[in-house]
Amino acid sequence: VLTSGQYEQVSPAFEKALITLFRKEGGCGTIPNDPCGYTCYGLGSGPKCMNMDVSKLTRKDAETVYYDRFWNKYHFERLPDVISGELFLSAAGAGVCTSIQQFREFLGLNKNCKIDDELVAAAKNYNGDILNDWLDVRKQFLINVSQRQYANSVLTGWLNGVEFRRENGCHVIPN
Repeated sequence: VLTSGQYEQVSPAFEKALITLFRKEGGCGTIPNDPCGYTCYGLGSGPKCMNMDVSKLTRKDAETVYYDRFWNKYHFERLPDVISGELFLSAAGAGVCTSIQQFREFLGLNKNCKIDDELVAAAKNYNGDILNDWLDVRKQFLINVSQRQYANSVLTGWLNGVEFRRENGCHVIPN
């Protein structure tokens, strides 16, 4: 477990998503062609990303940034636990609006950047395996981005990440 545990009682779904994120993201560094520039724990320093100096972040600091600037700000907690953490992870990787718009489209809703009553109801009433169905959508999105922006240099890692989340998501008995 790679978190401080400070959110374990506050939001178990967020805590589990953080554990998954930190297992996937590792430490700090730069990926060629990444618009976020230098990243630490998945938080990019570039103006299109966090637009902050992330070089001195501790994991505990990163947890607070993710909680305040993602989880709370966009209300991921309103969604069912089975999908809230995964949508948060998608937002942390591809951007909040991109992920929420994709999720809304996946659920047959209009594409905006809000987790509103309509989205929450659609997620709660989804008929099927929402986690695995959503991960199938994300997988195709990541394949397209990897081909277009990174000449597939990140594809293996990204697809491994999808399968890792499929096996270890909220309400899944971890492998």
